[in-house]
Amino acid sequence: MAIIEYTKEGRIAIFTINRPEAMGALNVEGMKQLHDALLDFQGDDELWVGIITGTGDKAFSAGVDIKDYLPFVKRTADKPWQRPSGIVRALTIWKPFIAACNGLTYGGGLEIALACDMIVASENATFSLPEVTVGVCPGGGGTQRLPRTIPIRLAAEMLFTGKAIGANRPAYD
Repeated sequence: MAIIEYTKEGRIAIFTINRPEAMGALNVEGMKQLHDALLDFQGDDELWVGIITGTGDKAFSAGVDIKDYLPFVKRTADKPWQRPSGIVRALTIWKPFIAACNGLTYGGGLEIALACDMIVASENATFSLPEVTVGVCPGGGGTQRLPRTIPIRLAAEMLFTGKAIGANRPAYD
């Protein structure tokens, strides 16, 4: 079963993170699949827009599957170029890219969404960069992109506390 379901419907590329049992957390294989799909999308002149979403309504993505990814990082410590890159770094996709966030959008999942041009959220979507709660810094650009997307004080609250916010929270309170 593919972790990233990549389909083409006319001029639209749809990327579906299909790992509901792990709340959409991406393992190394999923990251490679996403990277390959993004390269295809980037180079396909027939595709004009991309949409990334998660399976079901419980989660867009909980980010990185650390049980799978940390051992991989240790094995490739002296070869970081072997790690798959994606939309959050190393790829510049000039076509419009939309994150359709349904449910939990945490950690690397939020960083994927923030790297998109637009985020469309369902009413049950929640957003968080919880890495601070375990003593690490978000590593996929969230510390830079979040304050550029929402008011600085709300971004600071999320980054300093790891607190989640819902899609229905006004960004200016």
